[in-house]
Amino acid sequence: MQWFAVVMMVMKCLGDILKAAEEAFKGIPESGATKKQWAMAMIHIAIEGIDDFVLTPEIWDRIEKLISPAIDIACMFLFPNEEKA
Repeated sequence: MQWFAVVMMVMKCLGDILKAAEEAFKGIPESGATKKQWAMAMIHIAIEGIDDFVLTPEIWDRIEKLISPAIDIACMFLFPNEEKA
């Protein structure tokens, strides 16, 4: 499997991962960075479990460079900050 195909698989379920992170840290103020770290860790673990895919540090770096900004963008829509609205 190509690394970009893995990215596309992650994108399909990114909203669910972010909602799980939001629920896991519900009520904890200023936990945005922790939620993102948690989401990235869960994504990393899930990718490691894909059969016939070798997750090297170089490939993880490529994947992370695409997923990280996608998380930021998705969070703007899923969890808008009322203070900035």
